[in-house]
Amino acid sequence: MSGLDAPLLGTAEAAEEEADVVMGSRGRTVSHPPPPTTECVFVARFDVSEGNMIEWAHPFSPAQLAGVEYKALVSGAHTLEEDYVLFTFHGLHGVACFHKLMDENAPRGAWQRATGVLVRNHYYMEQHLEGLRKAARYANTNPGDYSLLEGHFKKWGAEAPTGVEPGRLPTTHPASLTGREAAHYLERYSLACGSVTALADAFAEKVFVLWRALLMGLRVVYLTKPPAGAASSQIHTAHGLLLAGEEHHRMLALPTWLYYVTVSDIDSLAHVPSYLACTTEQLFKHKPQLYDLLIDGDTFVPSKAYEKALAPLAQDRRLYERLREKKTPLDALGFFENLNNQLLAHVMMWRKDTPVRSAAVSKCGLNMAAAERFFTHHGYDINLPTGCCPPLC
Repeated sequence: MSGLDAPLLGTAEAAEEEADVVMGSRGRTVSHPPPPTTECVFVARFDVSEGNMIEWAHPFSPAQLAGVEYKALVSGAHTLEEDYVLFTFHGLHGVACFHKLMDENAPRGAWQRATGVLVRNHYYMEQHLEGLRKAARYANTNPGDYSLLEGHFKKWGAEAPTGVEPGRLPTTHPASLTGREAAHYLERYSLACGSVTALADAFAEKVFVLWRALLMGLRVVYLTKPPAGAASSQIHTAHGLLLAGEEHHRMLALPTWLYYVTVSDIDSLAHVPSYLACTTEQLFKHKPQLYDLLIDGDTFVPSKAYEKALAPLAQDRRLYERLREKKTPLDALGFFENLNNQLLAHVMMWRKDTPVRSAAVSKCGLNMAAAERFFTHHGYDINLPTGCCPPLC
């Protein structure tokens, strides 16, 4: 029986027994969210005298997009010929593709432009990548001709764009999208941009430290070197770490997915209680007040307040070995869905005054310090054994 056809995991014991069920699309029709409506298309370029700037936008004016040029033209992108990036901007989700064209007649010997879109949600972002890549190359070889982007907007554009709203946070997982529907979406995205399997390959067993940080509602910054496309896709596929079944997915309070952030976001980040973001800007390393976990390349640096909650655990290696046995991205997503189902099934029992035992917490992939923060973040009224863990800041 496939994971999609299997009965919901209503108890912790059943969840453990089904922990290795493979999810698949056989035998069931899964609805997908509708394609997003595109709010805007734009071109950003690097200008020797003015720096990053918005060259053209439709239907918004460049003034309405002030600041998006620093998201589209990623810090360090000048070292690459091409790159892409996922980001958020005033409540909208963005995708931009960068292209550098070497030209001895150009200022500093090269033209550097990025073409991008702003959309209302993060679903189907990969549908824009190929068109934006072509448009970025075309913009450098045919400056002033925006016909490709105009055609892209005609195909994907909203009939009535809602506009940007400074200070608004983007939405991530709509409550109407079940964990299994999200899994199918992420499987399709993985064909274009990377998968949970690739995320696990990048971080090995530390992927379970990231999983715990997201469950706990912490602020996570992934500091990396260009290209930004790989990093922002890893941020995107990390949605899959929090998948849960239909019975459980509404029990999770999800972080805000911010994708690529810049120094211009520093002030606003101070007001976001839980998020996952990536950046190529090294300044973030020196802003520890902005994060609870810094992932610097493959080094995980928790803040002092969460050192115990985010400590590597013995079961991380065991879980990672089981994850490596999964042959497809959808299988890997199914692994995390079942892991979360198991944890949340235990939560349902603990909320009914079943004693919280460290062995059960460990079996769910946590330690007692992580469990305490997880319960607090989600507002679960669950009593832990006295003296089991230190107070959290």
